[in-house]
Amino acid sequence: MRSNCHGPRPAGRTIRTARSFGPFLLLGILFLVPLAALAQSPPVDGMRPADLRRHAIVGATVIPRPGETIEDAVIIIRDGVIESVGAGLEVPAGYRVWSGEGLTIYPGLIEPALLIGPGPRPNSAGRHWNERIHPEIRMNDQPMPNAAARKSLRDLGFTAAAVYPDSGILRGTGAVIALTEDEDHLRTYRDHAHLAGGFDYGGRWTSATYPGALMGAIALLRQTLLDAQWHRDRRAVYHRDPTGHEPPARSEALEALASVIEGRQRIMFDTSDEQNALRAARVAEEFNLDMILLGSGMEFRRLDEIVALGRPIIVPVQYPERPSVNTLEQAESTSLRELMSWEQAPTNPRRLIDAEVEIALTTHRLRRKNTFYAALRTAIAVGLDPDDALAALTTKPAALLELDRVMGTIEAGKLANLVVVKGELFDENAKIRATWINGRRHEVSSDPKIEMAGKGTMRTTPGKTFAVEIDTNRARISLTPEGKEDALRAQQVTVQRDQVSFIIDGRPFELTGYVRFGGIVHEDHLAGHGVLPDGTTFGFRIEMDEPDEEPAEEEDAEAPEEEGAAEGKGDVEDADADETPDDPLAGEWIITSEMSGFADPVVGTLSFDRDADGRYHGTSVIMDFIAPLSNIRFNAESGDLRYEIDTPMGRVRVDAVVRDDAYEDTFVGDGFEGSSTGTRRGGARHGADAERDAKVVEMPPEEYPVPLGAYGLMEPLEPQNVLVHSATIWTAGPDGILENGWMHVRDGVIRGIGSGTPPRINAEHTINAEGKHITPGLLDCHSHTGITGGVNEWTQINTAETRISDVINPDDVNWYRQLAGGLTGASQLHGSANPIGGQHSVVKLKWGGSARDMHLHDARLGIKFALGENVVRNQGRYPNTRMGVEAVYRDAFTAAQQYAARWERYRNLPEAERRRTMPPRRDLELDALVDILNGDMLVHCHSYRQDEILMLIRVAEDFGFTIGT
Repeated sequence: MRSNCHGPRPAGRTIRTARSFGPFLLLGILFLVPLAALAQSPPVDGMRPADLRRHAIVGATVIPRPGETIEDAVIIIRDGVIESVGAGLEVPAGYRVWSGEGLTIYPGLIEPALLIGPGPRPNSAGRHWNERIHPEIRMNDQPMPNAAARKSLRDLGFTAAAVYPDSGILRGTGAVIALTEDEDHLRTYRDHAHLAGGFDYGGRWTSATYPGALMGAIALLRQTLLDAQWHRDRRAVYHRDPTGHEPPARSEALEALASVIEGRQRIMFDTSDEQNALRAARVAEEFNLDMILLGSGMEFRRLDEIVALGRPIIVPVQYPERPSVNTLEQAESTSLRELMSWEQAPTNPRRLIDAEVEIALTTHRLRRKNTFYAALRTAIAVGLDPDDALAALTTKPAALLELDRVMGTIEAGKLANLVVVKGELFDENAKIRATWINGRRHEVSSDPKIEMAGKGTMRTTPGKTFAVEIDTNRARISLTPEGKEDALRAQQVTVQRDQVSFIIDGRPFELTGYVRFGGIVHEDHLAGHGVLPDGTTFGFRIEMDEPDEEPAEEEDAEAPEEEGAAEGKGDVEDADADETPDDPLAGEWIITSEMSGFADPVVGTLSFDRDADGRYHGTSVIMDFIAPLSNIRFNAESGDLRYEIDTPMGRVRVDAVVRDDAYEDTFVGDGFEGSSTGTRRGGARHGADAERDAKVVEMPPEEYPVPLGAYGLMEPLEPQNVLVHSATIWTAGPDGILENGWMHVRDGVIRGIGSGTPPRINAEHTINAEGKHITPGLLDCHSHTGITGGVNEWTQINTAETRISDVINPDDVNWYRQLAGGLTGASQLHGSANPIGGQHSVVKLKWGGSARDMHLHDARLGIKFALGENVVRNQGRYPNTRMGVEAVYRDAFTAAQQYAARWERYRNLPEAERRRTMPPRRDLELDALVDILNGDMLVHCHSYRQDEILMLIRVAEDFGFTIGT
């Protein structure tokens, strides 16, 4: 594919949008922001600002690409581009020099899949009829991530991100942007990146629009790609010879797909699990699309099939939460598949790389992006090579985005996108100091200039003495007045270089109000002055005690106060964690909340304390919105917790459970609902965090069963060469019942059958079945087993275009159970919610096989029809009477006859005439009905009453097709 990259350019103009997030959890949040960057700069009115674009970083250890190291290196940067890099280089005159001593510099990380909500969809005449199809959207023309969102990635070391729309089936074209702080410096590296797609479907039963089921989403995707081909072909005919034709209808949506269906533009497809990855790849194979998969992190569960696709995968490092098995009920309800998925998920990146799958890593799907490194360290602990991890964050995404000529490594001629780290990037104690983007430095955490930690004594000129515990790295100071036991926690502790300031309550000075302190850290003491509430100043000095033992490993930099700030590594919430309080509720809880109608989770805190009378008080802080908690009722024995929150949007009622430092709730407000999970600050760690903190990691087993979970197979079953004798065989054929029968099976086929003594057969296995019966395998002609994403595409009255074969779930444990009951084949049917449902799927039950293994491709086609109460119960759509159902059938088959006639006329045209004739539109819905009329597809009809059955028989006779009821 040809690269569209011509170096960075100013990002496109965007439209300011506002989104109403309604309830308190999302109050005040805007994830999107308009870009203020202008294509041209205005003339300077006054003194011209200095913008030095010449830099030299000297003395650092440079990792120019994974697996390579340059010690004591120099990087020369001019106008955003690396001029040279190497050891012992001379810095030219006029360059600003930055010390890299003790630091390691990596190529800037690249986020290959940052999904955000697009702005308003243009209301044009060429838009697609379905709201989930909008490939004409271009993210370069849309609001981009706001400053806070860019910072949260930049603080992790990301310097560029591919931004895509987060919803829809065909979502629009992405753009690759620089994650700069100043919007005037925001650049677009590629304004026409991959097209985004995904299986978006569903909604409420009473109001959902098509598609309401996964099979409908796949059918709509398939139909839209066919429509794009048809639109392209019609335009080609018109351009060759417009005589006798009106111009093709305007369609920006279909025109936007031309480059995709012709293989000139990749499609990045968002898949929620490994089976959907396989389904998306099958559609790509059908239409010869160049597809990248945005994975789920569960690809290992069907690793061989995923590897066989041969497609690049963008891999998240979001792992399942550790299943709770604290009670007998929880243990009973937790499946082995859940446990094994939790155990194996961190091995997913390593397993894919070992299988030579081209992968890039992403922060996508992480509830909190600042847990990225913790999750990545877990993957490294279970075998992911750090060089492979670095490649998956630099060179691999650069290649996937066709930007490897300008980024991904540190070398002359490439953009100066760098990550400066104290320590090694993936080490738990590493600190990201700065990111450089297009040669501009963005500080992430400052190099600490002062370090004072431990116990000491503070003496003041008014004669007050305090025992002190101080940690300037964590900005924490507590003081215990002489002769007292209760310590005072200093507030508003600020540490700037060698200057420290804080305040304490005035009670030790027998005053009302606060006493303010400010001082300078010297080599062995801190000294300065204080101000009493009345304005009187005094002096103070803190002398540190001699340490009793070697000090603990130093912490680096102040803990940030909000997600994604300052340190940009690991779990910022734990940086200043207190000891877990004895009270099971008191303390601060870090929670993540999800709400109906919103895709993005929100992180916040809950604080509880108990007064002398035993009453609990609390506060909620969500994205700077502070609300008091009321009516708090907590049962310490059961862990049940209830409380309410008064917000400008109304009262929110919360039901929660607190147990073992873990928090779960559900909440209901006026017109919304949601749920939260969390942990107590300083409490026990859960999920991936517990894995990360473990000092000794027990490697998960290399081998695991397929399907994952109970009854899975370590090796796939293979047909055997078997002789069974001395059985009663029910042939269900002309031979009737054979007593003392024998049967020879080889390669899955019955090679011989009879009664009496069997012939001499070289069989691998001989089974004496005396006293046992053998019958043909049972067949279920009406099954809903193993259908993913809904058995009903009920949102339209005719969904003949949908196919159950698209949504077979081979991992459904019910296949195993039905095999145990003798079932060997089944007809998987669409539901009965609409008069004309979807096409059925005939499967041969194969436990441990794939969906393709199970589907009998040569089985006769069939489709589900339905009559009666089911199809007329929805009073909000036609038909809602039985006579309306008949009208639907007659209308549909009349349209199918006309459709078939159009195609017949077109196909019978001479080649030269056909070349200048507009082709008919391929319609998958009508294709299925034509198959019925031609006798290639049987109708399986759900029915209740004789008069309805008679009606359908008459319709079938009039149109000449076959039905079954």
